Amino acid sequence: MFGFLIRTGKADITAVVTHSLYMFKLKFAYFLKQIERMDMLFEASFTMLAQTGSALSRCGRCNRYMNLITKRPTRLHCRTCNETYNMPQNGAIKLYKELRCPLDNFELVLFTQKGGKSFPLCPLCYNDPPLEGSVTKMSCVECTHPTCKHGIEAVGVLQCPQPDCKGILYLDVVSGPKWKLDCNACQYQVKLMEGAHKISVTPDECDTCGSALLNVVMNKVKPFKDGEVEKTGCFVCDAELNDMVEST
Repeated sequence: MFGFLIRTGKADITAVVTHSLYMFKLKFAYFLKQIERMDMLFEASFTMLAQTGSALSRCGRCNRYMNLITKRPTRLHCRTCNETYNMPQNGAIKLYKELRCPLDNFELVLFTQKGGKSFPLCPLCYNDPPLEGSVTKMSCVECTHPTCKHGIEAVGVLQCPQPDCKGILYLDVVSGPKWKLDCNACQYQVKLMEGAHKISVTPDECDTCGSALLNVVMNKVKPFKDGEVEKTGCFVCDAELNDMVEST
């Protein structure tokens, strides 16, 4: 309406703008005075985010505990910093050995999918990857930082053999005694020596295929064929180790 009046010369544009701004100012002042009533209505039906969840892991900024909000979408919330961090969905989240990310000092959490695949992640790195070119929602097994002992450089074993997959098979270090390798890009898994006492990834590589060598410590009641309980080798090229694995 005002546009028509201005175009036909029946209203001054300056007067119209001044009047409109004045009306917006009055409305803003009115809603500002009534906001407490709106807050009371919401509080009667909803719970404040800071008052929900249970303490899980420490924030890397304030070192206070963050609360895990299990109602979907699952997330972590720091009441002190008033920051919320998105988490992976459709799985379980728990504290990961009270270990901290070397990049930002946040305590790591462990995410386990319903299918059994699990991986650690840093809440801050997952939401704001620090490395240039990193994938969004970066977990520890996708982190390529050379000094991170939780990253793919420390637990990666070999390239995923699945067609068109560019992922890396990594050792699920919490999967024992049903040890397995998981792909950090697809759902491919390799079941390792079930019942082994301990399996770890060594910094050495196989001369034949380039896979990282695994150090395997078997249970004393079920040693290797030569009677030894410990062996370091490539699970792809070593015949005895290869006979003890199964891919899915």
